[in-house]
Formats: sequence, structure tokens, C-alpha cells
Amino acid sequence: MMVHLEVRLTYAEGALLRTLGLIQRRGNTVGQLTLHGESGYQVLKLGIDTHGRPVEVLGRQLLRLHDVQAVSRVDGEAGQATAADTARVVGKPIARSNSRVGLAAIGVGR
Repeated sequence: MMVHLEVRLTYAEGALLRTLGLIQRRGNTVGQLTLHGESGYQVLKLGIDTHGRPVEVLGRQLLRLHDVQAVSRVDGEAGQATAADTARVVGKPIARSNSRVGLAAIGVGR
């Protein structure tokens, strides 16, 4: 099953490599990838084949990385976001590193 995630990373040496390495080591396949910088952070948009694994588990694992600030699930294809899509994603987080807000929306804690 292909899912699309948006991951907000701090500008740090090796942050991208650690993020992609975790995704691969957890048995997922990256099919699409877009990276762009914004003020103070990088936004990584991914199309990931989870091979049936729960995306909420991957989201929690990504949030354990020091350089990951936020993980959001995006409807549609990675790299096809518009300003309206960005506004929608900001309002619909999968999880945040500093709180458990949004975790119930993806099935965590059920």
C-alpha cells in the first residue's frame, strides 16, 4: 500500500540519511521523494510502499529521531502539493514530536 508522508527535519548533518535509513530498515520502500527547504527546516515529502505495515508505527518511529520535528500523512502524490495542500497538511498532523495531538486520528492508542 502506497502512503504519502511529509516529514519536517531540522537542518542537521546526516538528518536525511538517518530518516531514509530508518524507513528502509523497517521494511518500507521509498517510491517517491521530494526535498525542499523552508525557513529553519527541511520538508521531505515521501511516497512509501509500506508492504502492509501500519503507517502509524512508522510515524512513531520517525518521531524518535532527534532531527524529525513532525510527521504528517498527505493525501495524494508526493511532490504534487500546492499552497492549499500545505495548509491542509499543517492542519492535519499524524503526530508531533512534542505532544500526542493527532495520534488518535491515525489509530494510536486504540
